This record gives sequence, structure tokens and C-alpha cells, in this order.
Amino acid sequence: MSLSLTGEYDCKLDPKGRLVLPAKVKAALPNADANQLVLMRGLDPCLVLY
Repeated sequence: MSLSLTGEYDCKLDPKGRLVLPAKVKAALPNADANQLVLMRGLDPCLVLY
């Protein structure tokens, strides 16, 4: 299954320094193991989540 979300989302870090995904993004993700996500620095000043 392939999922594509585009746009800008404001994210925060929790007290332990972990990225907190917005509810809209979390709701769109399939019920998969969190180890299947990859976060990378994009070409622009942004992060890309695969």
C-alpha cells in the first residue's frame, strides 16, 4: 500500500525530544509498525517522512 500526503504541517517535539505528528497525519497512516517510517532532511529547509 502506498500513501501520499503533501503539504506543510507544524510539528512539535515532546519532552523526550521525539517528533509529535499532527493528528491529521497520524489518522491517515495505516495501522503499521512505527519502525516502517523514515524521516529525512529534504532539499528545502524541511523534513520528509517516508
